[in-house]
Amino acid sequence: MKRILIIEDDRFIADMYQAKLHAEGFLVDVASNGRSGLKQFDLNQPDLVLVDLMLPEINGVDVIRSMHARAGNRELPIIVFSNAYLGGMVQQAWEAGASQVLTKANCKPGQVLQAVKDALHVSSSPPPPGTAVDRPTESGAAFIPEISGLFFRNFPQMLVTLRQPMSVLGKSPQDASALQALCRTVHSIAANACLAGIDPLAQMATALESLLKLLWEKPERVTPSTVRSVGQAIKLFEDIAASPNDRVLKDPSTARVLVVDDDEFARHAVCSALEIVNLTVICADSPANALEELEQGHFDLIISDIEMPTADGYSLCTILRGVPTYEKIPIIFLSQHADSDHRKESFVRGGNDFISKPFLYMELAVKALSFVMHGTGDNRETVTPLASQGRRRQPADANCQIA
Repeated sequence: MKRILIIEDDRFIADMYQAKLHAEGFLVDVASNGRSGLKQFDLNQPDLVLVDLMLPEINGVDVIRSMHARAGNRELPIIVFSNAYLGGMVQQAWEAGASQVLTKANCKPGQVLQAVKDALHVSSSPPPPGTAVDRPTESGAAFIPEISGLFFRNFPQMLVTLRQPMSVLGKSPQDASALQALCRTVHSIAANACLAGIDPLAQMATALESLLKLLWEKPERVTPSTVRSVGQAIKLFEDIAASPNDRVLKDPSTARVLVVDDDEFARHAVCSALEIVNLTVICADSPANALEELEQGHFDLIISDIEMPTADGYSLCTILRGVPTYEKIPIIFLSQHADSDHRKESFVRGGNDFISKPFLYMELAVKALSFVMHGTGDNRETVTPLASQGRRRQPADANCQIA
């Protein structure tokens, strides 16, 4: 009988996979951190390891390196759970010897089970005699509603654990322990939301986890703006938890964002940030061209520079706030100025948020997702014609890379 070691610090996820794999005829051991995982590895010599990259005490990459060193020449499949936006850490996992990398926020239990069977070259087996699992492994369709209900029962308590570190950040924005605590809780939210089939929430939490990990590792990048962006995302979580039955979350992959900036480099940077989280981006190099784009179809969010040659972002905002179709569309202003006066002015002139240049790509991505998922109601009716001129811009290059 094949033996599997699961190294996962989220107890609910670890127990769920242990039960599912046990029901398929595997022996399963569980460890909650990297250090205990290595002890279990030495003790039980598993045939396959499932390991999360974001582990306490010893991270997943170092665990993989150590296990391969201890395994010697023995074949050892290692399947890794990762955040989709932690590209550098994923590359390190491959180099350390990972056999397969699964995106935690997009991977369903059936996919994990199949990956395990494929790696071990085994077919399904009956449960071992005396197993506590008294029913066959459920299909995704039957499994998700049960987990979804459990998730929403536990979700408020997860959010409670975010309040204390957020309070610490309000007083000491570069507190590494607070950033680490936030990152680990949001990591758990992302994984549990995926299991519950709440994919938009899983994507939002995954993006927020990536931003928090960056800030945790490089606290000098923490600013009042990044703290506000983290707070906005958590506020979205709280709104969802407060009315889970009434909240219909927008699928970010269907959202369209209009970016307005006369600077080509700035447009490219914004495009790159938003495409990290799979938002569709249309670019315009002036307010006039932006109005033309708005006549062609619906947008869920506008990100506009303030200072432009022919007309500024404030003028564009004033026009839009006078048109019923777009009077409530979220508008984020970009500016080279980071002072509070410019930020206050942006709100007075009708903006919903403000971010200064240069910006962290992941911060802008998280901020954009927060607004897209909050939504503004269904405003997909026929677009009111807008006085406009100029030529139509094409969507930004889908191959924009992170600078």
